[in-house]
Amino acid sequence: MSLAHTRMAVAVSSTLAFGLQGLLALTLLWGYTPAVVGEFSVISQVAFFWVTLAMAQGPLSWLANAGQSVMTPQQAWLQSLARGLWLLPLALIALWWSAQGVWPALLWVCALAFTQLTWLWAQTSALQSPEPRWQFRLRVLPPLVAWALSLVGIALGAEAPLLLAAALAGYALGATCWPQARERLALLDAARASPEASEDALDALGGDDRSTLLRLAHTFADAVLATAILVVWQRLYGTAETGALAAVLRLMGFVPALVHLAGAQVALAQAARSGFGGSWGLGLFGFAAVLVMAYAGEWVLEWGALGPAWTGLWTYLAPLALWQGSACLSAALAHRPFQVGAARAYSRACIALASLQGLTLVWPLWGDRPADPSEHVGRLATVSALGLLAMALWLGKFRPVSPRP
Repeated sequence: MSLAHTRMAVAVSSTLAFGLQGLLALTLLWGYTPAVVGEFSVISQVAFFWVTLAMAQGPLSWLANAGQSVMTPQQAWLQSLARGLWLLPLALIALWWSAQGVWPALLWVCALAFTQLTWLWAQTSALQSPEPRWQFRLRVLPPLVAWALSLVGIALGAEAPLLLAAALAGYALGATCWPQARERLALLDAARASPEASEDALDALGGDDRSTLLRLAHTFADAVLATAILVVWQRLYGTAETGALAAVLRLMGFVPALVHLAGAQVALAQAARSGFGGSWGLGLFGFAAVLVMAYAGEWVLEWGALGPAWTGLWTYLAPLALWQGSACLSAALAHRPFQVGAARAYSRACIALASLQGLTLVWPLWGDRPADPSEHVGRLATVSALGLLAMALWLGKFRPVSPRP
C-alpha cells in the first residue's frame, strides 16, 4: 500500500477516533460535574504517565529502525511491561502528591496502564500493514465503547468510578487486538523479507541512534510535564479548575496527536519521506482545527449550553488553543530528525523545552501571593507555544537526501 493510501487509512480511522474522543469530552461537560471530571482526569493521567515512561518511546524507535531492529514487537512489549514494574513507585508518588489518595486509585491506574500499553503496541504494529477495516476495528471501536459506556454512566449516577470503568473497557477492547496485530505483522515481514528490501530500508531512514537512557530521559521529561500539569492544578486550584483544564486539554490535545500519527509515524512506518509542503501543510491544518475548536467552545459558552458549573472553561480556551496549535506544527515535522540521523539532538532539544515548561508550571508553588489560574495558564501557554514554534522552525531545516536509485 502506498504512503498516500496508508496515510488515508490511518488518518480516516484516527479522525473517527478523534471525533469519538471529542464526543466523550463533550459528554463529560454535559453529564458530569467538574469535580468528577477532575478526579477521573488525574487518575487516567497518572496511568498514561506510567505507560509513557514504560514504553520509553519504544514504538517510535521501533518504527524509525524498520528493517534494522533486532527486536520483535512481542519482545518490545515485554520490555515495556518489565520497565513499567520498576517504575511503579513513580506512579505511587504521583498519586500521593496529587492529594487524590492512593487506594483504590492505584487499582484503576494499574488496570488502565496495562490495557492502554497493550493497545498502543497493537496500534504501532498495525502501522506496518494498514487495512481500512482492521484500522477501524483497532482505532475506532475502543473509543466508541468508552463513549457509549460514559453515557450509561450518566444514567447510573455520573460518578468517577463509572467513567474510569468506561475508559478501562475501551482500552481492554483495544488490547484484545494485540495478538492479531502481531500475527499480521509477522506474515507481512515474512512476505517482504529479502536482501534488497533490507538494503532499501537501511538507505531510506537515518534511524534512531539514541541510547535507551536518552530515550527514557526524553520520555520522562514529556510524561512528567503532562502529568504535573494536572497534579499541580489539583493541588493549587482544586478539582473543579482541574476538571475545566483537563476537559479543554482532552478536546484540543488530540489534534497534535492525530497530526503526529497521520504524518510522522506513518512516514516512518512506511520508510518514506513527506515533502516540505506536505509536512507544513498538515501542521497548519491542525493549527486551524484547534482555533476552530476554541471558537466553537466560546460560542457554546456564550449560548449557555453547558450551565454555570463550566464557566471556568473561559480561562483555558484561548491560551490552550495557542499552545496546542503550535504543537501541531512541531508534531507534523517530528519524523525529520529520524530521517537524517539527528534523533539524539532532537531528544535533547525536547528535554530542554520540557524543562523550561516545567519551571514555568511550578513557579507559583514558591510564590508569595496566591496563584491565579488565568495568569498561570497564560504564562505556561505562552512559553510552550514559543518553544514549540522555535522547535518547528528548527525541524523544518532538516532536509533528508533522496534514497539512492
